[in-house]
Amino acid sequence: MTLADIALIPVYIYLAITGMWILYLAGMNLKRNEHKLTLPAKLIAYPAFWFGVLCDVVFNIVLGTVFFIEPPREFLFTARCERHMHDDNWSGALARWFCKNLLDPYDPDGRHCS
Repeated sequence: MTLADIALIPVYIYLAITGMWILYLAGMNLKRNEHKLTLPAKLIAYPAFWFGVLCDVVFNIVLGTVFFIEPPREFLFTARCERHMHDDNWSGALARWFCKNLLDPYDPDGRHCS
């Protein structure tokens, strides 16, 4: 790994977070509008949703492990954040930050992390 590769790591992390957030926003839009989906739309929407879930599993395994400095105990990143939400340390603060800024405001219920 060259110095240039190492210097690009923050860019890759930013792109991964951005990509996951876009998939999350799409999933929350589907949740909000599920009652409006026609059969042709469902044939596109549901595979896209499950692709997003798969990406979330990979995101949690890779970047969740880096962010929280621990191997995953759960499949999804939200579940990991929920586990840390009430921790009174840096991991709790990080989980609350993700939930408050990137997850909860865009969930139709307003409480993605419980």
